[in-house]
Amino acid sequence: MRHFCATTGGACAGQFLDALLERRGGATLEEAHRMTRLKSGNLGTFAAGFAARLAGADSDVFPLFEGLGFNLFTCGQLVDDHRDGCAPGGRSDLARSKATLPVVFFARHRHTSIDLDVRGDGTLSPAAHNVYESSGAPLYAAVLALAYLGRARANLQRLAERGCSIGPLGRFVEGVESEAARTLGAVGPGVVA
Repeated sequence: MRHFCATTGGACAGQFLDALLERRGGATLEEAHRMTRLKSGNLGTFAAGFAARLAGADSDVFPLFEGLGFNLFTCGQLVDDHRDGCAPGGRSDLARSKATLPVVFFARHRHTSIDLDVRGDGTLSPAAHNVYESSGAPLYAAVLALAYLGRARANLQRLAERGCSIGPLGRFVEGVESEAARTLGAVGPGVVA
């Protein structure tokens, strides 16, 4: 029960921070990263830790399962934020001023006075899109996502070394890695060793 309360409480705190940052504006990178880790990472910690407990895993490997979930869910959120950062149409996090890591990075490191006003249809101008794409914000999110993916792979390896059956988990991580590579494009999983 303590695991359930701690992890779901953390995920709720992340959702609260998400709403707070969106209303306040001007989030820092640290706040946006904390929000991502709380919101998505804690959900992953809960899911993997709960599944390990239900499956009857030894309690000494719970932290490895929880770390795997934390890292995979955080990676997934960052891949999603990368994809939606300057997406076409009304889905763009930048157009909606969401406090995701790539949008906050862009806002904090932008060295141009280009007008980023949102058009009536909820889209950004092609010039705004080009400035965002060349700002380093997408690369920042991609590298961070890949770092969390690398941590998840390390968790998986440690589980295997502890004698845990990781076949289905390994395939799941490969699926996450494949989707990340598709979404992140040219960055790819080889960027972070």
